[in-house]
Amino acid sequence: MALLELKDVSASYGAIQALFNLSLSVNSGEIVCLIGANGAGKTTAVRTITGTLPITSGEIRFNGEQISGQRSSAIVRAGIACVPEGRRVFPEMTILENLEIGGFITRKDREKSQAIVDYVLDTFPVLKERRNQAAGTLSGGEQAMLVLGRAMMSQPKLMVLDEPSMGLAPVIVEKAFDVIKNINEQGTAILLVEQNANMALAISTRGYVLEGGEVKLEGSAEELKSSEMVRKLYLGGS
Repeated sequence: MALLELKDVSASYGAIQALFNLSLSVNSGEIVCLIGANGAGKTTAVRTITGTLPITSGEIRFNGEQISGQRSSAIVRAGIACVPEGRRVFPEMTILENLEIGGFITRKDREKSQAIVDYVLDTFPVLKERRNQAAGTLSGGEQAMLVLGRAMMSQPKLMVLDEPSMGLAPVIVEKAFDVIKNINEQGTAILLVEQNANMALAISTRGYVLEGGEVKLEGSAEELKSSEMVRKLYLGGS
């Protein structure tokens, strides 16, 4: 049974349909990428999974239970954490306060909550050094680490990452993807939504190519890397 399954999901913004019978799945332990150009529907897919955009048809199941139609907070409690596009930190709040927001599920259990904070800070030493610093004073790369850490605070079974490389220097992108791989190795499945197809396919088990709100191609990472269409449109090949 898939950990996450979207089956024939359609979604609209008013009269404009953005997803057309989208079907995809993520199994436990996998990194699955969703690649495509701007406007392909990638972020819309993320919004349906996280409950911020209602679907118009189809169903979304997580761990065997239907989650389409549930509130975002319930979806987080079910085991899905999202790192949204654009690294949305709370700039006036400290690093610690940003992390605590991500850990609202365990907030009442202070001992457990503190243990998770310690684990996250040990994972990101630069955040540990600056834990009382306002998040808005961090560099783009440091903010990327903070939003990953904030997502880790809920101890998710699945982490959905929406364009984590956007706006980052190449060396920072490599570091971020190393962290993503490490999170996966610790047991968290990853749905990686990315324009940077080279980086996404390099760390993924499988992938889907989205165009115009529809899946145009799917397969293993190796199959997609060898696809003429993917090479031409997304990997810079001829």
